[in-house]
Amino acid sequence: MQSNNPSNIKHLCAAAEHVENDKLSCVIDGNNEVLGQANTVLLRLTDAQYRSVNDAYGCSSIGQHFRHILDMYRAVTPALSAAPSPAPIIDYDVRRRGAAVETERKSAIAELQDLKHALINRTAPLDLQVEVKTEVCIDSTRCASMRSTLARELAFISSHAVHHFALIQLLARLLGASVDKSVGLAPASASHQRAEQSTISAVATS
Repeated sequence: MQSNNPSNIKHLCAAAEHVENDKLSCVIDGNNEVLGQANTVLLRLTDAQYRSVNDAYGCSSIGQHFRHILDMYRAVTPALSAAPSPAPIIDYDVRRRGAAVETERKSAIAELQDLKHALINRTAPLDLQVEVKTEVCIDSTRCASMRSTLARELAFISSHAVHHFALIQLLARLLGASVDKSVGLAPASASHQRAEQSTISAVATS
């Protein structure tokens, strides 16, 4: 029978934490992929394409979409190096509408590099408890505050970015820019496509 002495309990807790961190580490990988895609898109655009607004479609510019994506990441970034107590606040209502990053492509590229470094230098555990603040109503200004974890919010902002990438993909094509078809493709959709391709390949070789 295994002893319940403190050293054994500490060892079991450390092992459990390692397994949990292993399960959550893919959240970091996913965010790195998203930021990498964002950087690739920015490098393929001209400055004019980045800030162009298509009035015929009533759309925001690609730059405005990127500013919004970056704002969401900036809201979470402080929690990457936060202490567990008190729980860090993630405020998604802090927006920089009209900021230079909406029209200056190089500013967006620089901010992406800063975000990548913040992820690399993360010191907070992925299961860190955080407090999320966000507006939830349209007809009146009402904010909700709720508990979450750092991993959950990192998963949210990467998913949020992917959905904006789908719009950026459309805008880029309208402007004549060449953007990879995988930009704006959700992880579950990518998995579905791989499974379909695998099935097709298996049938073709049978």
